[in-house]
Amino acid sequence: MRCERNAARQGTVIRWKHLISEGPRPGNVLEVRPMNWLEKLLLGFSVFALLVVLAIPARAGIWNEKTELTFSGPVEVPGRVLPAGHYIFKLLNSPSDRHIVEITDETGMRLVEIVNAMPIYRQHTTPRTVVTLEKRGPKSPEAVCTWFYPSKHTGLEFIYPKRGEQHG
Repeated sequence: MRCERNAARQGTVIRWKHLISEGPRPGNVLEVRPMNWLEKLLLGFSVFALLVVLAIPARAGIWNEKTELTFSGPVEVPGRVLPAGHYIFKLLNSPSDRHIVEITDETGMRLVEIVNAMPIYRQHTTPRTVVTLEKRGPKSPEAVCTWFYPSKHTGLEFIYPKRGEQHG
């Protein structure tokens, strides 16, 4: 099917001629008129809303608080000791529970550990990520205790089993 616009424009009516194998159809008419002020306002609002929606994916890292961390030595997270290296910490994609941390390798493709955490509050924010480590024992690596995303008052405190309990 081929559409061809009729070159003759008569006032505010544009006539379209559809050419198909059986011949032309009788006049399909599309009326074109100037927009009134309400339609212009509605169009402007729609364009603005579309721009806002398109800008949201650019902030996706904020929603899951994705943070790339590099450890120069081994560190402990609940359930595992991570060897020195690069890791990605981010909140699990769950709108109902924002206190589960997913730890992956530096590519984000291999899951290393899923960790439960508790919300924690700080009075002053910083423009950078803050991770606190705690010494757990003479032969144990330092443990990740808290993780604060930049410019946020709330962070996460990692939950470790009490000494003597086994994590299974």
